[in-house]
Amino acid sequence: MHAVRPAKPSLLVQRCWDATFTARSMVHFIRGVLHAGNAPMTDRQDSDLACYACVRMLALRCQAKSRLPVCPGKLIQDRVKSRRASTVPHSHRRCLSLTLCCSFQQTVTTFRSQVSSGSGSLSEPDKDRYHLVVALPCSNSHRTLMMRSLKGLQDAITVDYVNPELTLEHGWVYSTTGKSGIDYPACARERSGLQPQAQYLYQLYQKGNPEFTGTVSVPILWDKKQQTVVNNDSGQIMEMLNSAFDELCPQPTCPDLFPGHLQEEINQLNDYMSDTINTGVYKCGFTQSQEQYETACVSLFDALDQLEQRLQGQRYLIPYYPGGQPGSPSPTLADYRLFATLIRFDVVYYLIFKTNIRHIRDYPNLQGFMEDLYSDPAISSTVDFGQIKSGYWWSMNLRGPLNPKDRLPLNSEPFIPKGPFHRRVLGLPEQPGGRQQEPVTSDKAEVKQQPKEGKGAFVRGESQHRNWIRADGSSPYQPEKGRYHLYIANNCPWCHRTAVTRALLGMQDSVSMDVLFYQRDPDRGWQFNPEAPGCTPDTASGGIHFIRQLYERFGSNEKSVPVLFDKKTMTIVSNESADIIRMFATECQAMHGPNAASLVPADPAKLQQLEDINAWVYSDIANGAYRAGFASSQPAYEAAYRKFFSALDRAELLLSQHKFLLGDALSEADVRLFPTIFRFDHVYYLRFLLEKAMIVESYPNLQRWLMDFYQLPGVADASNIDHCKKGYFGRHGTNIVPLGPKLNYAFRQ
Repeated sequence: MHAVRPAKPSLLVQRCWDATFTARSMVHFIRGVLHAGNAPMTDRQDSDLACYACVRMLALRCQAKSRLPVCPGKLIQDRVKSRRASTVPHSHRRCLSLTLCCSFQQTVTTFRSQVSSGSGSLSEPDKDRYHLVVALPCSNSHRTLMMRSLKGLQDAITVDYVNPELTLEHGWVYSTTGKSGIDYPACARERSGLQPQAQYLYQLYQKGNPEFTGTVSVPILWDKKQQTVVNNDSGQIMEMLNSAFDELCPQPTCPDLFPGHLQEEINQLNDYMSDTINTGVYKCGFTQSQEQYETACVSLFDALDQLEQRLQGQRYLIPYYPGGQPGSPSPTLADYRLFATLIRFDVVYYLIFKTNIRHIRDYPNLQGFMEDLYSDPAISSTVDFGQIKSGYWWSMNLRGPLNPKDRLPLNSEPFIPKGPFHRRVLGLPEQPGGRQQEPVTSDKAEVKQQPKEGKGAFVRGESQHRNWIRADGSSPYQPEKGRYHLYIANNCPWCHRTAVTRALLGMQDSVSMDVLFYQRDPDRGWQFNPEAPGCTPDTASGGIHFIRQLYERFGSNEKSVPVLFDKKTMTIVSNESADIIRMFATECQAMHGPNAASLVPADPAKLQQLEDINAWVYSDIANGAYRAGFASSQPAYEAAYRKFFSALDRAELLLSQHKFLLGDALSEADVRLFPTIFRFDHVYYLRFLLEKAMIVESYPNLQRWLMDFYQLPGVADASNIDHCKKGYFGRHGTNIVPLGPKLNYAFRQ
């Protein structure tokens, strides 16, 4: 039996993905659905309600603004269930129940039969009778695949791999090509014995039980003789593979991994890890509630901390010596259950589920434990990092806009066994006693080495207000203390460099400043919210509520910050940050405080060197982070990603030779670089998928420079990492602001 195909979504559904479809319009649509009363609903309206893409996008983007009594997604879900559930395709009803609630609900498995030996048993452990169906990205599937490999049951129990990219319409499918266009040759076979061959996993479920309407999950243990699902609980399948098929093991060298005298202890540990770690990562990733996320995230890392301590003096989670004789200890089922989560943690969970307080590599005992188990070929042969990444990243939009631009991060493996750690992460060879060579960064070389960005590349708009303050009187705007006012938002890096320049030059008393709210209004843009900590009202333009109102006075459609405003003429001087910081440094010296830094050298040769550094710092690092983060195609993302880290390597080299970028004296180049490096480990690494390496781990000279710069007078007061995190994460995806990272240093909140 095939799943019912949903009708093609209407234009309204398609518009939900269009950035021009405003939050207000979405709220009106939701309210229209909720208050439709008893009016008959057309098939097209049913399709609108059933189509996950529409409902989920509306629920997420409008929950905060709709002022509805409960989650809009939950109300729409209830309406679909109560009024027209019979007309909604089964696959879409399942998708709605999975995705619209505000907290993660663990799937309850429904097939619990056992394979056992003995006369009269309907499920005896015969060779080639049983069949595993797994998805390589799935940690639950991975547990069973490891047990099959450890026990040497490859010839006794066949296995099929479903396509790692979960689909909205049919769930898990048998196909060699995913919706992303990626080929998966290993997913070609379907050997359940079903006739005709199954195309979708749900067909196996419905063959065993035609009335089945539950969750179609992996893994499953399939009985080819009885043509039914024996069991779809990964824990129980692990236990069966551990002992029920021992007579089929050609060389049973693997010990009993669930010994009787340790079963109670193993079960208690499994229950603890299941709630806090194995399922804990999903609780973090799939909730829409900040409070629930923080509760789950704290529990997750508390549990990891405890296991790190547990492994301090022992190789495995539970001391187990088969046969009771001292010697090499053996893992148990508990170790492999934990391994399946750990091996995915740094690769996918840290980024996509925002479990970013620490990496597993920050836990020396857990990292060593993981590498120890991975060194066994029976285990490493079951790990496919490519499918793990593809499966999670290409499937996550079924759970909400966790990957709204459909990009696949470039970094792949959680460890490379050789070399100092920071060089491992960068993929660099050992160079003991030597100096890293400066990477080639000429435009000509980059054309050869880097993929072209092409379609989907992020293009930054140009600022339209470009007036200048002139000390020589050639401009209507002249340097006067108290005349000018700066509008900034702390999370914006372009604003940040103007605020830092103002602080370094001691201009706090000469140029007043207001701080806008870190989250923009969907329709009006940057807004004032003086009730939020660290924010102010407008004090220079008559109490406006949105910066756009200031632009509208001059017939401009812009709504960007920073803005340098002239309180004397009540006009906008500039909204280009590069111009503002150069004006402050060169044209406003009469407004500087005592001991102001000299940011722009007078020497022509040094000035040209400064301009050269500014050029690549802007194009490849400051704006390069945005080109990676906002790219709407995989090639554009990859091109920006590689240029970004090439430029970071270049900055690292310069800072290995000098205290600052231009030499031993602070310059404007440092001011331009600082906002990006300040944000990188806390925001850009995760938010912009720049996950090749963290500054704190892999760039010792940049890290030293960062802390030196942060400690300069006034810089800490002009920097707010809390606003940065809330601004970048609070308006993206699920709007969850991550708790981490927890690093070996901290910025002032």
